Amino acid sequence: MRSQRTLLDAKSITYLKEGASTIYLDRLFTRLGIAEALRAKTVKPDTETVSERVAQGEVELGIIVIPNILSVPGAELVGPLPSEVQSYIVFTAAVSAQSPNRQAARDLIKLITSPAVVPLLKAKGMEPG
Repeated sequence: MRSQRTLLDAKSITYLKEGASTIYLDRLFTRLGIAEALRAKTVKPDTETVSERVAQGEVELGIIVIPNILSVPGAELVGPLPSEVQSYIVFTAAVSAQSPNRQAARDLIKLITSPAVVPLLKAKGMEPG
């Protein structure tokens, strides 16, 4: 797998210290049999500074959600993880029955799920469903 070789060849990599993506990546690297090889060259910051560390040249390769990469000057998106190992974050929305702003919340949900917003979401690195 080419992405596996990329990880092994990188001088240093970074991804978040905690979170759902961390659990996923740790398990993925174990499943691929490369966890031990990556351990010594992996930096796991406490804060969401993955893209910043790459942009500043502190770390060669970062793995984080695409919108984070796109929002950091100097960070370059080289692409998503390959589809066979990709993991997606799904956002959902709901309105509380006790909300004093139920209609406004419904309107917001309608807006962000409308076809007109799809190009904007895609431009920010998201894949609307």
